[in-house]
Amino acid sequence: MNQKNIGDSHKFETCWDMEYAKKFLNGKGEIGDIKGANKYEEECVAKFLKKYGLEQNEKKNVLFLGGDTKGCGYIRAFMPAQKINEYSKKYNAVFATVVTIELAHWADIIIWQRQYKEVFLNFLLTAKDVGKVQIYELDDNFHEIPPSNPVYFELNPGEKKFYESLKWMSICDKMLVSNPELKEYYDTNVKVNCDIIGNCIDAEKVEKIDKLDNRIRIVWAGGHTHLKDLLIIKSAIKRIKKEYGKKVKFTMIGCNGVADFPIKKEKFIDKDGTEKERTICQHVDISIKHDKFVRWIDPVDAYVTKLNAMHFDIGLCPLEHTKFNKYKSNIKWLEYSLCGMATIASDYGPYQCIENDVDGCKIANNEESWYNAIKTLIDNKGIRTKLAENANKRVIENYDINKNWVKYEELFDKLLKEKTIERNKL
Repeated sequence: MNQKNIGDSHKFETCWDMEYAKKFLNGKGEIGDIKGANKYEEECVAKFLKKYGLEQNEKKNVLFLGGDTKGCGYIRAFMPAQKINEYSKKYNAVFATVVTIELAHWADIIIWQRQYKEVFLNFLLTAKDVGKVQIYELDDNFHEIPPSNPVYFELNPGEKKFYESLKWMSICDKMLVSNPELKEYYDTNVKVNCDIIGNCIDAEKVEKIDKLDNRIRIVWAGGHTHLKDLLIIKSAIKRIKKEYGKKVKFTMIGCNGVADFPIKKEKFIDKDGTEKERTICQHVDISIKHDKFVRWIDPVDAYVTKLNAMHFDIGLCPLEHTKFNKYKSNIKWLEYSLCGMATIASDYGPYQCIENDVDGCKIANNEESWYNAIKTLIDNKGIRTKLAENANKRVIENYDINKNWVKYEELFDKLLKEKTIERNKL
């Protein structure tokens, strides 16, 4: 594909080979590999191709490069891109999981969401050389992961990725994080000023649904990185199930307490005499007695809608007191509250946002506290309803992406203005 007029004007013109461009839309995942986003992404990229190849547009262009297609990737990259594209009169937005030359040239602003892939580094450096505004987006602390967390295998001080991610952050113009704790950490350790835009939910995804029966439905949702958090509630749930029997239904979503996760690499000599490397995994089983297990819900943009349709009354947010968890976000409380649940959470880290006994319960991490809190909400419909209604109202008022997308627009305005001033000084 030939390119011309690539210079410091930052207006790029491409001679399109449309057959080549179509390769990125053939379902192989080169642009956006998220099942729940396929329709949107195809429309978005089609608009981008048309806009870039056939017509001029006064709007600025924003590329959200998602580090994953689940959880954080959806909340921190896909959903903001979707809403900016829908509402903004100043910006076009595209979500992708693999950057291409066309997308990188098209974008005025690039958001690298939790990236550290060496294969993308040339795009980062080239974009810097030609003056693109670049933002490194992060919703977890990559550099305080404890050995008990499976992700430690990839992001520990002995791994190249640990330092590559720091390099990425330092090259960008700005970091964008989800809470003040992350801002304080990376302001200090990377010396790149951070802005904060908290996590949001899409209130349009949920409508009030009447309950099917009088059973009390309790849910815990989380991935295998939360195995140690599950230990906090295991004994309390066992007591609750024994005491209430079929009156209470406990559902686990994502992980059922059993997982194999990598702990180390080792070299070995293959049959052909060549040295190879294999990954050693550890099997962990902290199974909790439950009535139903639901794997992660695909498409991911239907997760909250389906969570709401399961009619849960109580949502559990146990969180181990670790340095890493201190920096996590409150997304579980947001999702539970949007779906009309009363939340019980560990009195730690991201759940400090909960106003205790008003829009949720914050408790200590011991069996008795968890048992008593769950029991109280099972036995007292009035308390349960009050907490759920207050939380739902607060979340819709303060955390809805349909209102808060404008925070991204304000950030982009500020950064483009700063970049213009910087250029004028040269």
